[in-house]
Amino acid sequence: MRPPRSLATAAALLAAASISMPPAHAAGPASWRAVWGTAAQPAVPTAAWYGVNWSQQGFADDSLRQVVRLTGGGSKVRIRLSNVYGTRPLRIAGATVGRAGTGAAVQPGTLRPLRFSGRATTVLAAGSEIVSDAASLASSPRDQLAVTLRLNAPTGPATFHHFAMATSYRAASDHLAAPARRRSPSRATPGTT
Repeated sequence: MRPPRSLATAAALLAAASISMPPAHAAGPASWRAVWGTAAQPAVPTAAWYGVNWSQQGFADDSLRQVVRLTGGGSKVRIRLSNVYGTRPLRIAGATVGRAGTGAAVQPGTLRPLRFSGRATTVLAAGSEIVSDAASLASSPRDQLAVTLRLNAPTGPATFHHFAMATSYRAASDHLAAPARRRSPSRATPGTT
């Protein structure tokens, strides 16, 4: 386990993102609606008054997991990732979504890989955003999902959001398929991402 370093949208990358779903009983073509999201912000230095912030240093050879509470439900999920304040391309080596368990855990049998235009990996140019392909995962309002990103190349400063009011988890190497951590990951505590 690494000691905490200076964080969306997971809070650095995911907090600068959104999750959307089609309505649970949509008739005809699916219409997507946002069920979780936050505003993108540029990286800033860590300040003692708000705690751990990984945004300026960015990430390299890390997995990030953020648990988010949904405002709506549906039968599928997709995520939007942001690199709008990034200064270099952001390489996503993989992403997963599943029902959140306790802490950094994902409920067994719920983990789904996320794809981007049919690919497991993607690159976001500096200043851009991307939406994943839809993954089948039924949910209801107030459900919690765990979204995990694998970043195997240095990211540089990360687009993120202050005061996400949720705990984000970070672990060295690839933990995309890990439903539960075998050891305690680094984490940013509520309100300090």
